[in-house]
Parts: sequence; C-alpha cells; structure tokens
Amino acid sequence: MGKEKTHINIVVIGHVDSGKSTTTGHLIYKCGGIDKRTIEKFEKEAQDMGKGSFKYAWVLDKLKAERERGITIDITLWKFETPKYYVTVIDAPGHRDFIKNMITGTSQADVAVLIVAAGTGEFEAGISKNGQTREHALLAYTLGVKQLIVGVNKMDTTEPPFSQSRFEEIQKEVSAYVKKIGYNPATVAFVPISGWNGDNMLEPSTNMNWFKGWSIERKGQKMEGKTLLQALDAQEPPTRPTDKPLRLPLQDVYKIGGIGTVPVGRVETGVLKPGMVVTFAPAGITTEVKSVEMHHEALQEAVPGDNVGFNVKNVSVKELRRGYVAGDSKDNPPKGCEEFTAQVIVLNHPGQISNGYTPVLDCHTAHIACKFREIKEKCDRRSGKKLEDMPKSIKSGDAAIIDLAPTKPMCVETFTEFPPLGRFAVRDMRQTVAVGVIKSVKPKEAAGGKRMDPNKFQSASEFVSSLSKKEARDLLMKWRDDNARNSELVREIWQSLNLSSYLGDEKWVVLEQVCLAAMDLQDRPLVESCLERLKDKFPNSGRVKRLRMLAKLELNQRYDDALIKYNELIANDEANSMLHKRKIAILIAAKKTTAAIRALCEYLKSFMNDHEAWIQLAELYIQEQEYSKAAFCVEELILSNPHNHLYHERYAEIQYTINTPESLELARAYFSQAVRLKPTSLRALYGLILTSNHLANSSKNSKNKKYQRLSQWAVQQISMIYKNTIGDNAEQQDLLESIDSTLEELSIAN
Repeated sequence: MGKEKTHINIVVIGHVDSGKSTTTGHLIYKCGGIDKRTIEKFEKEAQDMGKGSFKYAWVLDKLKAERERGITIDITLWKFETPKYYVTVIDAPGHRDFIKNMITGTSQADVAVLIVAAGTGEFEAGISKNGQTREHALLAYTLGVKQLIVGVNKMDTTEPPFSQSRFEEIQKEVSAYVKKIGYNPATVAFVPISGWNGDNMLEPSTNMNWFKGWSIERKGQKMEGKTLLQALDAQEPPTRPTDKPLRLPLQDVYKIGGIGTVPVGRVETGVLKPGMVVTFAPAGITTEVKSVEMHHEALQEAVPGDNVGFNVKNVSVKELRRGYVAGDSKDNPPKGCEEFTAQVIVLNHPGQISNGYTPVLDCHTAHIACKFREIKEKCDRRSGKKLEDMPKSIKSGDAAIIDLAPTKPMCVETFTEFPPLGRFAVRDMRQTVAVGVIKSVKPKEAAGGKRMDPNKFQSASEFVSSLSKKEARDLLMKWRDDNARNSELVREIWQSLNLSSYLGDEKWVVLEQVCLAAMDLQDRPLVESCLERLKDKFPNSGRVKRLRMLAKLELNQRYDDALIKYNELIANDEANSMLHKRKIAILIAAKKTTAAIRALCEYLKSFMNDHEAWIQLAELYIQEQEYSKAAFCVEELILSNPHNHLYHERYAEIQYTINTPESLELARAYFSQAVRLKPTSLRALYGLILTSNHLANSSKNSKNKKYQRLSQWAVQQISMIYKNTIGDNAEQQDLLESIDSTLEELSIAN
C-alpha cells in the first residue's frame, strides 16, 4: 500500500454490541488488510475462548486483556484499500465508560460509519436516550466529522430475517435524528448489512433483493451503490492543509528498545519531515525529529491525515504525554494557553451552569479539566446573536460565549486557524454535557518572577512573611479557583497580613474563604468574627444565613445534622465542589472514615484534578492500612505533577511501609527521584538512607554494593546541607557534632 491513493481516516461508531468490531474486521479481512492465515488464527483463538461469533472482531481486539473482556478499549488503528482510497480505520469503543476514547478517535476522522443493530430491541436500546447511538452521532458532527455513512447491521437477525420494513423503519428514525443534529440526510448512505455474513459489505446481497441501493447527492452530483465499500468510495476526499504550520496532537508516547522515544499521533495541519526541529506544547520542549514512520514504513514527509510515529532526539518518554501538540519550532510553533474564549452549546446538563464550573474538556487528544471563569454572554445557538450580557447561569439548550481556564498546562488553537485543535466536548457526570468551538486564545507567558510555593519555605509563617499583599490576595484567589483549602495557610495569611483594607470588594469573598478555613480548624473565634462581618454587610443574604447555620452545626459537633443538610444542598447543586468538600470534612471530623473514603471516591469522579482531595484520600487509606490504595492515589498525583518532589516522597514512604522487596525497590527509586527534583530535601535523603540500608542488608543484595554506596552518598549530602546552613556559627557547632554522630550511626548500618 503506497501513498499513490488518497489517504482517508474513518471512525466506526455506535452502541455497544451493535457489531462495530465484527463489521470492521470483516471489511479489513475482505479488503486484504489482513492475511487469511491470521484470520484463521483469530478464529481458533475466539473459538477456544468460547466466543466464536467474535472472530472478525478479533482482527481489532488484538490485545490479550481486551480479548478476555470481549470489548474494544483502546482505539486501534488498522488499514485497508478500496478501489479509490487508502483507508485507516479507527475502531471506537461503544461502552459509555470509554466515551473519552471515542471522542479522541472522532477528532482524527474524515468519515464516520455509524453502525446500528437491526435486531429486535437492539436498535431501540441504541437509539434511546441512554444509548450511545445518539451521543456518538452528535459527537461525530460537533467534533467536525461532516461525512456520515449508516450501516444497518445484523439484518440476518430481524423478524423475518433481512426484513425490508425493519430497515425502512430504522432508516426513517435515524434520518430524522441525524438531520436534527446537523447532517443532511441526502448526503448520508444507508446500507443494510450483515457484518457477520458479509451481506452488502463488498458485494450486493442475494438475501436482500428488495434493496435497490443507496443514493446520495452532494454538490449537485448524484452517486449510487449497493454496498458499504461503494459507500466509502463515494465519500469526498479530504482537503489536507499542508500549507499551514505543523500541528500534531500526540495520541501516545512509546519507548522502543534500540530506537528511543517515539511519539505517535495524526498530522492535522502542515508537514512533518525527518531532520525537522519540533516544539512540543505546552511543555515547550524542543528537539530534532530523527525519523518518521507510518504502518512500519519510513516516510520522507507526513502530511495531514497521516497517523505516524516519529523518533525524537534526547527527550525521555516521561517528558511527553498524550495531549501535547508538536509543531515546527521555526514556523509559528504551538504554545500553552493561559485561558481561551469559546462559544459553548449546552446539550444535556441536569442543572444550572454558572461561573466556577470545572468540568473535563476533550479537545483533540487532550483530556483536561477547565474552569468556566466567566460566562460573558448568552447567544442564539444558530445565528450567534447576543441575547443577554453576563448571565448568572446557563442550562440545557443554551449557547454562550465563555472564558475558560485550563487547570493544567494545555495547548489549544482557534477553530478558524486550526479546526481540529479548536473544537471540544465538555464531559461531566460521565456524559457529554456541552460542545464548543474556540474563538480566541490567550497564550501562557513564559514563567518568571517569584513562585509562590509554600513548600520552598521552612515554615508557614516564614512563607507568609515573604508575601506582599498583592501576592497574598492573588494566592487566596487562586486557591479558591482551584478548589484548594490550604486551611492553615489561609488563616495564617489572613491573621498576619491585615488584608481587609487592601482587598476592596473582594474582601467579602475572601472572608467567606477564611470562614470555611476556620471551620476546618475548629477555630470558633475566627469563624464568629467572619460571620459577624458578613452578616453586617449582607443582612438578608440567604448564602450568609446558610453559612451561619452550617457553622453552628459543625462547631457544636452536630455532625449528623450537618450531614443531612449538606446532602440536601448537594442534591440541588451537584457541581458545587465546596459543598462536597465540607461534607467530606465533617465525615472525617466525625471519624466516619469509611463513609469519608466513599464520599471522596465519588467526589473525585467529577473533580479528578483536585490534588488536595487525592492526598486526603491517600491519608485516609493509610489510616485504614490500605497501603496499595494509598499508593494508587499518590501515583495519580505524580502522573499529573511529575515535578512535585512532595508527591514522590509520599509515594516512596508508602512503599517503604509496605516493606516487600519490590516495594522497597520502588521506595528507593522514588526517594531518588525526589532528591533529583529537590536536592536539599532532607525528608527524601533520610528516606533514601533507610531504604538503601534495608535493601543492602537483605540476603538477596548482600553482594551488591550499590545500595551501600547510595546510603553513604545520602549521608554525605545531609551532612553537607547542615554544614552549609550552620556555617561558622559557634553556638550551633554542638548541634552539628550531634548530627554528624547520628549520621555516623546510620552509616554503620551499611
């Protein structure tokens, strides 16, 4: 398969068990994408597993874990040829749990093939409000896949088999729905098929002589055919924007032995060539491309639509991740964004969406929580005409212009310049609640100035005393935006810096924040002081009255009453993270650890970027001595914050506590990484000594001196840190001698 034919990407979508993988596998097999010997091997494997009817799906479900579960999880890329096109198939999962992967797949596709099952009850399940047929078709359209084919599958299972009336019934209902979401039914080919038997796949079926064929009209040109293969060839070839700057969102990053780091993704715009110097946003990493491959064949250039892997120099696999975007460093390279403005259409949200809402956005291959900073205007979803300025909230059916801020580094572009990087789906409560297109982007400025990081100081008071009033105000606002409590620091900042006169109108919002921190700390005088000032300013505010009532319940340790009230409030406002966190705080204060763990797990499904909550959950698991679960929580934090030494230290401490040979080795590795991230971290260095001593003293490692050398090195580092800190201070020399003596004892353990 060369590049002489036009390259086209198709995504196969539809409800679970509609027959997507079987249909796709059959098509690939019959079109020469896979040899007969391999399909026979798949047949035998499927038979041995008791899933003979899955044999064609085995073409796609090629990973062992997927075979055992009988479902397709990761988007799998396969290829075949039609008379007209060189086709890459993206097999998208049908299970609702895997909708994120399906969104990633559609963002790469030129044509969507929607598979609906014709069997009695199956079509109705898929097209129902809770089925995936509707959602998949809607996502395909809103994510820019403007060409659609509908395969009405399992025609052999209708009553009677190959029923014309059943096909026409389904065609009528699906046509009405796809028209409603934006497709023109006149351009959509409906093909009755059997993915299992091959009816109307490549050749017209003798079982459906009543089917006179599909007919579509596009740009005044009429096309006709009878098979799914012909319908694919009737699609328009995609226009490839090779003249634009390179944009390649990363689908994945692999470390391949003997080759090195290989990012994988689809070229959306521009051209990728060996020897090109590329920049990865938002990380700002620049490197040279050594080679480019597609389907194991070397390319001298990759153009839009090509799914490629490319080898890069001097970049480790840990430095890159899915969602990063590669671009030519010499031609308008991609950048991270501070915030962006988008037109958002709310599709299906059970309540009101207001400022501060922080759902997950799926934009190209990125999957990142973004905060709705400000809903600027409500507008007509069709004409774009402004209806209302600064609305307090929006609901299902509304369209709005919104300023959004990502909670983690993210690279997006405007829809007009780079459409694949300028459209997104909004995910919350395990469903798509909105879609949007990006109007403008504010790039993230290069890091500079003082970093307000309390971890760089010896104590909270030292950190607070280093802040200016502006920095303190900005920090309090940031913590509130990030749903971070930091209760002790909030109280310290408020009490130490006398911010009242400096804050202006923001004072009242900060007062509420300080009041919540004081409630966490059971600081009754501070709670009462904050509430009194809020009451004087807002005597009739329902919000202040509610806060007073809740504070009274908590301070008087009427936890059960408080929990009842919070459950009522959450039922009416599920997206309010503050209510969830207060409920969790009460459960912990009431020593209802199991319930607190359950509530935190539920909370993190919707607010997975709340780092404070992950740490809280880990600490609760440690209390319950469920160390592997605690380790999992901290691992989640490390994945999203690979440069935070504190997370590496906590993970290492948990593994040290587990105290198996494997966990001790993990502890050593993570303490070592923490030291690399912060060479002066005494916590990490002491942990490294203890772990290395354990490993050195085991019979398995008795002849291996590397652990002894590592322990001795850590001892030397600690000694040096203390000497540099104490210096020539005569009063501290006794302390230094005592420290040296302790370190010597630790060294003897070697």
